[in-house]
Amino acid sequence: MMTLWHSLSQLDNSIQEVTGGMRMVFTATMSPKSHCFGPFTSNVLIPYTEISLNHDNGYNPALGVFMALRMGLYFFSCTAYSHVGAAGQRLYHKLQLMRNGEVVVSTWEDNQEDSEDSGSQTILVLLDRGSQMLSERQLCGG
Repeated sequence: MMTLWHSLSQLDNSIQEVTGGMRMVFTATMSPKSHCFGPFTSNVLIPYTEISLNHDNGYNPALGVFMALRMGLYFFSCTAYSHVGAAGQRLYHKLQLMRNGEVVVSTWEDNQEDSEDSGSQTILVLLDRGSQMLSERQLCGG
């Protein structure tokens, strides 16, 4: 057990040497007062308006884009929620996380069975310095 603890401590020290303790963190959401965002006939960048954390300024709220300032493994999570008012109406949403213009993960819902649904995705992605991540979606009548 001590050998494992020693190995983990050495690994942690090595990581700290490489990263220098540097961390990039951001948390962004849409305004809680946001209503339906759409309808759209094509994918649209999501304008996150509530920025509660943006350490190292990797997230540009004016563009809605996160840019990696250094190579590394990054964690992203997103959730889409849709409400159409009454069951029987078509509910559609699609949310995509994009890396350098390519879809890396998405979540969607298309039904008439109930009046609200949500979907979430979480991903670990290796980014090079200068790589960009963004969210885009089709919502409210896809």
